[in-house]
Amino acid sequence: MRENTHQFDPQEKSVKPIIGFSCWALGYLDEDFRLIGCLLHPAVNMGEDFRYRIDYGEKCGREACRESMIFRGFDNEEQIFWLNLSRGLDSFAYSSRIENPLFNMLNWGSHILKLITARESKIKFDGLSFFRAYPFFTGQVNPKACAYLLNRLVNSENIHVLKKNGFKECFSNFLTNLNKALHREFPAEEKGKYVHQLELDNDFLDFLRFSSKRVKMELSQAEKLKEMTDEALKRLKQNIQEKWS
Repeated sequence: MRENTHQFDPQEKSVKPIIGFSCWALGYLDEDFRLIGCLLHPAVNMGEDFRYRIDYGEKCGREACRESMIFRGFDNEEQIFWLNLSRGLDSFAYSSRIENPLFNMLNWGSHILKLITARESKIKFDGLSFFRAYPFFTGQVNPKACAYLLNRLVNSENIHVLKKNGFKECFSNFLTNLNKALHREFPAEEKGKYVHQLELDNDFLDFLRFSSKRVKMELSQAEKLKEMTDEALKRLKQNIQEKWS
């Protein structure tokens, strides 16, 4: 990467194919050789995108992960707020879904994250202080499995429950009991369409896949499970209001 950086000519505009197993445009973005990234990216070229130069069918400029799409929906202040969770990470840790907590947080979706930034806009959290303040997000909870539930439970009036130690246990018990009830209604079978192909809310389909462990099912069954889930969420929301209002 040091060689790539030294050989890179920012004035050159010609297309240069990738040869070997790494991209020639991957290099260091700072003088201290700590920050690694794409030398052609618009973020480091005053908004101009030079990624066409690697002759890769515009793939680098076209492809985007789920997390980056959610992040793009934030305004500048919201982006700065959440980037603080990654403060101090080196380039390798920053790009790791395991090491960088922001990856996990973004999968809860923009609804929850925007509620938090609206509430905490004057506080400059880092990774440690944020998770101390919001213990719900600690541990092994899979946001893709639970985002549908949390997004329908939490609003601007009850966002504070995410800071309560007891809410995490309450939510966990709810999730266990809900999945048991759904499996009693429709035991998991390998029939019908693949769940991700059903024409329903994508977050709910993720819940069926990652929490309820469904692979295939009929649309009518999924719709029934969604109805049961939404009714259970209404009851839990009422309980939350009574307990943590």
